[in-house]
Amino acid sequence: MKAARHPPKLAVVGRPRPARSGPAPNFGAVGLPEPPAKLPASATVADLIDDYLASGEFGLLAPSTQRQNELICRRLRAVFGAIRPVDWEGHWGRHYLRSPAPPVRANRDVAVLSVLFRRAVTAGLVAANPIRELRRNPERPRRRYVTDSELHTFLKHCDPALRSYVAMKLTTGLRRGQLLQLRWSDWDGRELRARAAKGGRETIYSGAGLPAAMRALARVWPPSGLDAPLVGISDGALRGRWARAMRRHLAAVDGAQHFTEHDLRAKVATDSADVRTAQARLGHTSPQVTETVYIRGPRHVAAARGLAAQLDLFDG
Repeated sequence: MKAARHPPKLAVVGRPRPARSGPAPNFGAVGLPEPPAKLPASATVADLIDDYLASGEFGLLAPSTQRQNELICRRLRAVFGAIRPVDWEGHWGRHYLRSPAPPVRANRDVAVLSVLFRRAVTAGLVAANPIRELRRNPERPRRRYVTDSELHTFLKHCDPALRSYVAMKLTTGLRRGQLLQLRWSDWDGRELRARAAKGGRETIYSGAGLPAAMRALARVWPPSGLDAPLVGISDGALRGRWARAMRRHLAAVDGAQHFTEHDLRAKVATDSADVRTAQARLGHTSPQVTETVYIRGPRHVAAARGLAAQLDLFDG
């Protein structure tokens, strides 16, 4: 009779690793430098935040994501800044998710908090990440699909700069941050090279509609050199132009409904021939996100008739 199998022992969250009393590893034997100094055992969440904001990991994020995470870190510092990771109590994360702020914002905050604790594990401050297994607030996927007719009406209230930006957005489906990072050196007259974002791969766009979109941009923002941006406007100014155009649109058109600049990215995905094409245009690493989040509206499928025909269910 086999002996009963006992479940594996799990690391106790919050328990620091025992102090090392033996010699340190000789990393030089394999050509490695000494590892960077760890955070002290007395480090707090505020120290983790400072370490994260100064890290290369944070520096690799898109500018818009950096700004968002800086705001999140400001909120986390106000609530948890004085807490040592080793003193963390599990119910604190669940309680934070019940905050009166929008559920999505609380989820984003907790996601950054999980990054901080992951870094605390790496630094040896705790044995496991207590945030990783938290059940987040349910989020309803956005289902807003922008029709051709309402987009045509909206463009009547856009200035030439915003119209040219929308043309480029609909041609490529790129994120706003990626579009604003593009330079004229990324365009060779036939193909447009877009840098990778969010762990994806570099994307090269081509096609009959691309030269027309590039000419529209050049008329509004004449290139001053290869390093000149394709879209000569800041993120904040673009947001302001969009907001003003949308207000004019909503005021002028009876029954008009609000949509966001990001909804145009979903329109590009939805209007694509298939999921794989939509995935490639949006630069996603997996088709699952493309299909569940960005492809909106009803599914169009061919009706099956084989069994019905065999059973002679059709008239005449």
